[in-house]
Amino acid sequence: MLYHEYLLLKILLNSNSLLGIDQIVAQLETTKRTAYSVINGVNVWLETHGLDPLMVVRTHGYYIQPAEIKKVKSWLSWDLENGKIKLPPPARIAVIEFTLLCKKNPVTLQYLNDLNGVTTRTTRSDLAQVKAEIEKRNLTLSLHEHGYQITGLEEESRKFAVQKLANIQDTIVYDKIAGYLDLDTKDKLQIEQMLLSLEQNSGCYLTDESIFQVKEYICFAITRYRQGHYLTPIGQTQRQLADESSETSTAVRSLLSHLGVSGQHLQAESQLLLKIIDSRQISKTSKKISSQKISQIATEIIRNFSVISGIDLVNSSNLQKALTTHLIAAKRRVEDNVQFLNSSLINVKSKYPEIYFLTKKAVYPFEQYLNQSLTTDEIELIAIYFGGEIELRNHLADQEARKKVVLVCGSGVGTSRLLKIQLEQLFPKQLQISVVTKQDYEELASLNADVVIATLPVTSKGPPIININRILTDYDLQTIKQSLLAQPIDSATLHNSPAVKTTQVLDIVSEFAQVKDFPGLTTALQSYFAKRGKPVKKKQPFLPSLSELLPSNRIVFTTKRCTWPEAVELAGKLLQRDQVIDGQYVTKMRQQIDRYGPYMRIMDDVMLLHAKPDQPCKYSRPGMSLVCFKYPVDFGQQVKAKYVFSLYAPAGQSHLKALTQLTEIFSKQKLLEQFRNSRTAAELDCLFSTVMKGDEKVSDAANNAGASSTEC
Repeated sequence: MLYHEYLLLKILLNSNSLLGIDQIVAQLETTKRTAYSVINGVNVWLETHGLDPLMVVRTHGYYIQPAEIKKVKSWLSWDLENGKIKLPPPARIAVIEFTLLCKKNPVTLQYLNDLNGVTTRTTRSDLAQVKAEIEKRNLTLSLHEHGYQITGLEEESRKFAVQKLANIQDTIVYDKIAGYLDLDTKDKLQIEQMLLSLEQNSGCYLTDESIFQVKEYICFAITRYRQGHYLTPIGQTQRQLADESSETSTAVRSLLSHLGVSGQHLQAESQLLLKIIDSRQISKTSKKISSQKISQIATEIIRNFSVISGIDLVNSSNLQKALTTHLIAAKRRVEDNVQFLNSSLINVKSKYPEIYFLTKKAVYPFEQYLNQSLTTDEIELIAIYFGGEIELRNHLADQEARKKVVLVCGSGVGTSRLLKIQLEQLFPKQLQISVVTKQDYEELASLNADVVIATLPVTSKGPPIININRILTDYDLQTIKQSLLAQPIDSATLHNSPAVKTTQVLDIVSEFAQVKDFPGLTTALQSYFAKRGKPVKKKQPFLPSLSELLPSNRIVFTTKRCTWPEAVELAGKLLQRDQVIDGQYVTKMRQQIDRYGPYMRIMDDVMLLHAKPDQPCKYSRPGMSLVCFKYPVDFGQQVKAKYVFSLYAPAGQSHLKALTQLTEIFSKQKLLEQFRNSRTAAELDCLFSTVMKGDEKVSDAANNAGASSTEC
């Protein structure tokens, strides 16, 4: 059985309702065509074991015969235990790691072959990956006469297991290794009660993922302990000594004692377990948790990120609360040296380098408070909060910008199902479409919509009505375009799309034939027409550089003495002149300072002015300007600036690359000196053109360039 087939069966077994094809596609994270192939594979597997195929209710979805669920679970479990499921490489490696850690005796190569259902060559390759992973934690893959073992400090083995447990909840890996971590029902109940007691006493409530990790770690630790793997006693910190008699410590020691840990090992085991519990992510804290200082630091981090990113997040109370809660757990991790390690799962640094880099600069107050630098993984976790907030705002902005459309159709096969998809593909960012029948439409007392599109005559209920044909014509497209859009539509191109061709064919076919598998036929036709068309490369988001957002004609040097409102006006007019913004945006930048003070200071003499755009659709092009003053501008509160940047960022993250480069300049002493020594727009433009985006590296040209623009 293939991995996706196993995954689909697990999804169906755990679902208490029918699963439609779109839900299956989303959960398998695959294409619709592949999803149908997986369904066929599942049916072949069911037939092989003498079971009925998946039941399907047209337009509603798939399910397993209730009478056969028990048999399906049994056969699925047997196949998994006997290596009949083809695991992807990362899953195989994790299974090997837990097997080596949980088995008392060395594990033979043949045992691992049978465990994962692979050849000796594949297992040897997997073992090489295991060796590379565990060596990062100073552990060793040892080959004995009777097989393989993982050896090294027991605490490192435990921490490595915690790291791996963070990735396997609800996965095939956990299904495969669950037997290694199995304790008696009474013991599991004791663990549940202890964790509940800890949460109530500490006021810190763990996330569901953290609860899973702690519970499974305890099972893993007890398994290791019973095999004779003991922790080395270590000295206690002042905080640990103070907590020795606390309710939390007492509850942990009581649990471990109940699970069979002897008195001589109790201290070391309880210390490590408390560290792991304290280092887990928390979902909320009670009022008795004193977090005023952490809350202030969270506010400062958000303000820093807002300043250097140009995205106004300072008023987000939800972000402030979430980040405060996160920092409480992060503080414990750093203090106990159990920092979060999960980069392979998150990987923000490589996927979203701009957000990571700006977060790295923004978290300085927290690092200063801890007197310690954060690991890449900890910074990535914080970056997720900012990335999520940005995506949420972009999504809300997109939703607000879309027109709400009620599509009224008859019951014709093809048109009634695909016209909505067709319109969404033709106008992907302009329309929110809901489909109703004529009967349902006429029964509506009121209508929450901007426009009604109908394929047949309907009664007016307020919003304008656009009547179209069952198969879109050029005239229909022009009518919709004139009513909804500002951009012209290339109707010839649109009518050649796979969705349009599929609709046309289905309408013809449905007039002369009965279609038994309508979704399957739809998918096959769309795939066919897509293949016949020219391949379309997925466009990557365009991230303009600093020199592109800030051309030399928007860099000005002035010897005029200015008040701060005049400085804002001057910087804003450079953008207004190029029609990047209007006068209203300049007013908003001034109001930001009036309301919040000069918080937009990047460094001692540099300001980055920005505000939330009001008309991102009308003014959709990001841009920057820079005014260099001979005489520093007094912004109040002892803040003076010689360099005033103005930023307009209408939506998305298109400006983040440019600000990452700007932050890079201000972070490197040589580049900063070159910036301050520049006396012309050409010299600054040279600097902005050569600096590279990155975490620690800049181009050699930027490092070696002098102040003179002739070196460009």
